[in-house]
Amino acid sequence: MALSDIKEINHRCNGGDTAAVLFSGGTTGIPKQINHSHRSITFMVDRMEWGWPTKPNENWLIVAPFTHIYGFLTGVTNPLLKSGTVFIPGAFDPKFIVEKLSSEKLLCLGEPPPSIYQALLSVEEFENSQMPYLRVCPGGGAPFPLAVHKMWQEKTGIPIYEGYGMTEIAPISVNTVQSGTKMGSAGKAVPDTVIEIVDIETRRKVLKPGETGEIRVRGPHMMLEYESNIEETKTTIRDGFIYNGDIGVLDDEGFLFITDRKKT
Repeated sequence: MALSDIKEINHRCNGGDTAAVLFSGGTTGIPKQINHSHRSITFMVDRMEWGWPTKPNENWLIVAPFTHIYGFLTGVTNPLLKSGTVFIPGAFDPKFIVEKLSSEKLLCLGEPPPSIYQALLSVEEFENSQMPYLRVCPGGGAPFPLAVHKMWQEKTGIPIYEGYGMTEIAPISVNTVQSGTKMGSAGKAVPDTVIEIVDIETRRKVLKPGETGEIRVRGPHMMLEYESNIEETKTTIRDGFIYNGDIGVLDDEGFLFITDRKKT
């Protein structure tokens, strides 16, 4: 083929075009394909950095799958933002991870759920291990037992900053130094993000602090749609909010507590 036969490729795009295709966790059914725009990914990266600030050229240890939102953000986009290096173990081996945290200059532990922290705490060598470089310990994916928070901080000197999100929009809320922390909560809303608790019956009446209901969220980092699933998209995105099927409560200070799951 001659060069003259090759047609020019149009690379132009705008912020609303699909940039990444991710998948829901599948905890309540078959994983759904979720489309995110260039714009929403940019906003997600900014809010991750707001919640768990990092420094240039830091080393990340990643245990979450990249096809889901936290693995994608902590393993791909946010390390790129600060020219970070990503260490990806071939498989999750708690003893191996503890050894690497002790021997390598790993500063950021990439958003593991409580089960990962519990597995690391159960390693016999953990008790006497030193992790001199570890600085950032995010938490997400499921509510953290208070015992895990306390044990991890007692043994490492580093708090777990728990947050909350979903592939459709993440992060939603984070415990942070600047906005405050409260053990057992998922933190406060990230910038330019609205969290409301609505009644379960009509899903429209906004409840007062302290009242339990369904969580709905609105922010600039929302998904575009579920690929080839118009009905599910309409059910999830209503009145400009994502209804995520979780049950929770906001306290008087704006801290979010997840109490149950509505979707089955």
